[in-house]
Amino acid sequence: MLLVWRVLFAAALVFTAYATLSPLIAPPVIGSNDKLVHMTVFTVDALLGLAAFPAYAARRAVLVGLVLFGGAIEGLQGWVPHRRPSMGDALANTVGVSVAAMIWLIASKLASKASPRAARTPHPPAPDP
Repeated sequence: MLLVWRVLFAAALVFTAYATLSPLIAPPVIGSNDKLVHMTVFTVDALLGLAAFPAYAARRAVLVGLVLFGGAIEGLQGWVPHRRPSMGDALANTVGVSVAAMIWLIASKLASKASPRAARTPHPPAPDP
């Protein structure tokens, strides 16, 4: 199953890079929802990355890497015809990664409370003689 998550994560990154670094043929029709789109795409990317790399250190690397990826994309857009870099878009990308981290944290906490292992209570300590 881990391989499936990793393939989906890689595909999402390729899609994100292609969609944001391709020259625009026509003006975007997204309008004022542009920041919401950026945030949503990076939330999905981050959730896929967190599922693909479940180890703690790897999750941190995924989150930091996606923030850097979002910033790099915005910087590279300066060299793409009909595109302009935007600090607002880079911030929206970062917010999306942060939203994913919060969703992951909340889901992890809920899952650990629901697991049978978490429901077991340890035996009370024996009284001192």
